[in-house]
Amino acid sequence: MTDWVNAVLFGVCSVVAIYLAWYENRQSQLENTQGARGRGPER
Repeated sequence: MTDWVNAVLFGVCSVVAIYLAWYENRQSQLENTQGARGRGPER
């Protein structure tokens, strides 16, 4: 019983870690594109 519990917990943690990494990467890309557009006219 504990084996499948550990497997499920490990799977959930893996999915959450991958999702967080993808989300942070996407957010940083959005900030980079918006920042480039926003700072363009000021210079």
